[in-house]
Amino acid sequence: MGLHREFRRLKQLGAAGFVAHHALSPRLVRDILPGRLGSDLLVLRDLVLWVENWREAWGSFKTGAPMPALRLRGGLTLVHEADDQPLVLLGEVFTQRCYRRYIVEPEHGVLIDIGANIGMVTLDWASRIPHAVIHAYEPNPATFRTLQRNITGNGFSGRVRLYNEAVSGRAGEVTLHRTGMSTTASVFAFCDDDDDPDGAQSKESSESVRRRPPAQPGVPGGKRRAVARASGHLG
Repeated sequence: MGLHREFRRLKQLGAAGFVAHHALSPRLVRDILPGRLGSDLLVLRDLVLWVENWREAWGSFKTGAPMPALRLRGGLTLVHEADDQPLVLLGEVFTQRCYRRYIVEPEHGVLIDIGANIGMVTLDWASRIPHAVIHAYEPNPATFRTLQRNITGNGFSGRVRLYNEAVSGRAGEVTLHRTGMSTTASVFAFCDDDDDPDGAQSKESSESVRRRPPAQPGVPGGKRRAVARASGHLG
């Protein structure tokens, strides 16, 4: 069984990806190559493992050029903007499997993605769990537009419901604070100027967004259930 699994992995990833999967563990890389070189090697490993156009993406990463849309090996395409962090999300969702490790995913039922960002987790769910319905919430208007493009472009509009809202225990409006990265948008204000002598948060902006309790998805039949993951829930 193990040999068959490894053979399928070899066919899926190719020789370079297969070697990267087995040889470049984060602990090994950090022990041998501490600092920036080791971090860059882990980025390269993730690109080789999961991205068809990894050479183009790696070139952009190294030169600081705009990152292309990522064509994932499973058939998905991830579009993004300059203030998104697609490589960070790639590592969290696919290499580290941060959400798969802690969420018991139903074969049939409802999944709720709170703080969906540009849709990496939602796309992962939609591509692997064909009978699930997914409700994805993203309050940042600019990030939500990218989320829409990813869901529509990958053909999941029929099973994924999108909400340009924050999730809260009550309806109303809330101020969303943003810096240069979409993954750090928050209802909590960033540091004051006195706490930020280097001006790291000088590009902060804010706007009012809607919030409400999450939709109550119908879960007919005793064998269906709802599962949620959250990266930004308001009280």
